[in-house]
Amino acid sequence: MSPLSNVSSLLDKSGRKILYIAAMAVFIIMGGVTASLYMLRSEAVDTHMKLAALHASTFADQLEQTVAALDYTLDTFDASQRGEYSMEQLQELLNNSPFIRSIGILDENGKIIADSTPSNIGLTILTKGFFPIPAFDEPILRFSPIWEGRGFFDGHQADKKTVSADSLTFLPTIKQFQNGKNSGYIAVTLNTEYFQRKYKQNLPINTGYVDIYLLDGSLLFSTDPSAVLGKSSDTQIKNLLSKGMDATYAEDDKNTKRNLVSLKIAKNYPLAVCVRLPYDRTLAEWEKQRKNVLAITATLVILSVTLALLLYIRSKEQQKLEEGLLKSKMTAKGEMISMIAHQWRQPLAALSAILANIVDGYKYNELTDEYIEKTSKQA
Repeated sequence: MSPLSNVSSLLDKSGRKILYIAAMAVFIIMGGVTASLYMLRSEAVDTHMKLAALHASTFADQLEQTVAALDYTLDTFDASQRGEYSMEQLQELLNNSPFIRSIGILDENGKIIADSTPSNIGLTILTKGFFPIPAFDEPILRFSPIWEGRGFFDGHQADKKTVSADSLTFLPTIKQFQNGKNSGYIAVTLNTEYFQRKYKQNLPINTGYVDIYLLDGSLLFSTDPSAVLGKSSDTQIKNLLSKGMDATYAEDDKNTKRNLVSLKIAKNYPLAVCVRLPYDRTLAEWEKQRKNVLAITATLVILSVTLALLLYIRSKEQQKLEEGLLKSKMTAKGEMISMIAHQWRQPLAALSAILANIVDGYKYNELTDEYIEKTSKQA
């Protein structure tokens, strides 16, 4: 038998009615509190989506400023008209830019003829593999998919082999130049570790992740250690990148860990920043507070209902006790009255018998002075 049934058996019909009403009130109150908490949950999700959008916008602006500074530096880079390139110039540029790993000069065929990393000299880079491909022969900054390794001399492109996000990687960029009779490319490899450290400082991995994409869908680098660099496997992000659209949304795929995602595309370069805030981490504090609120509310409601029932039961017991005392008093009064009546009935009965004898004596002419005196004394 359930506790509710046990309590119900102690109550009368009115009490059971109150008990059921109280149980219904508990159900309604807890339902209302739960609904209110889930409304607050929606507000918490909206707030974190705005936070993700703010992070994405900030990181995209920072990335674009860094790339714009590199673009300007390459525009002003002094290449000798005689085809002689100073290693000192390359090294000076490298030293002034912590986000650059190496800088080199390529001829028209993509062969490295000068480089701050001597091991790269003599290697040939496929310049057609850089994105975007210019419609005309114009000097624009172009980006390659991510490479694994320390440099071109020991590296390989990510689409040729699976590369994890925590591998040693670099991002090659090139820009065409025309300096008198000399033409070719300036090749700069960006240090992805620099950007990862920077993003991890602003958005720790226990809070969320930052991904950088090329507009062709290639994942360049990520602060998520489990990410695989190269081609993106996220269909929704691919579609957004192909359309050049910014977006902030909550993932609907329940088969994987859900994220709050904000994608921000750079204005002047084929790059995009994606910020992912995991659901379980984002709402962890809310879930904790929700459980606390539900526990406190349930405890208070149950205690209130229990107290009300105890007061009701006590009032009923007091009422029964009073009724029992009243009944005892009435019984005692009845016994007292019965005893008094008995005390009255005995002399009255004797007197009635004497009067009956007098009447009989009168009928039979037996009334004498001695009889009258005797019966008077008896009365």
